[in-house]
Amino acid sequence: MMPPPRAHDAHPVSPPLSGFIAKNTLKLIF
Repeated sequence: MMPPPRAHDAHPVSPPLSGFIAKNTLKLIF
């Protein structure tokens, strides 16, 4: 199972990087 999106907020990640991770995550799911 994937961790909740809120888990990413706990890490000090820049918005562009978090968006990059989100896109890669979607690619892994679909």
